[in-house]
Amino acid sequence: MSADRGVWLTHGIRGLGMPDIDRQTRKSPRGTMWTSFSVGERQVVWNVITHDRDDWVGVDRAFWASLHPAHTGVWTVTLPGGERRRLRCRFVDDGDVSFRQDPTITGVGRYQVRLVAEDPFWRGDPITRTFENSTGTG
Repeated sequence: MSADRGVWLTHGIRGLGMPDIDRQTRKSPRGTMWTSFSVGERQVVWNVITHDRDDWVGVDRAFWASLHPAHTGVWTVTLPGGERRRLRCRFVDDGDVSFRQDPTITGVGRYQVRLVAEDPFWRGDPITRTFENSTGTG
């Protein structure tokens, strides 16, 4: 893909950190005691640019075809060391987009895409370990 064609995430991405966690407590003579927790919906926001000098409509349509409120998708983030993390998300809205200039002329569309994570926790590749019994003495 060349620098004058594609879809990019820009600054202001939300959803990479921890989800909101609500503490569940009960009152006791010594104050409050922790009993459990619940996790709220993880809100995800992508600031997206679609760009193509020659066929912006094609690039933009292909991007939007990948998002549908009836289906989930997987957001995969690859860390510098090659490790990958995944978050299953569902499209919510396009951030009520408005354009300053006609993107069919400029070849650039900017959106604030909002999603919600179906499972609020990031998932990674399975971690496996091998354990062996040692030969003991005695």
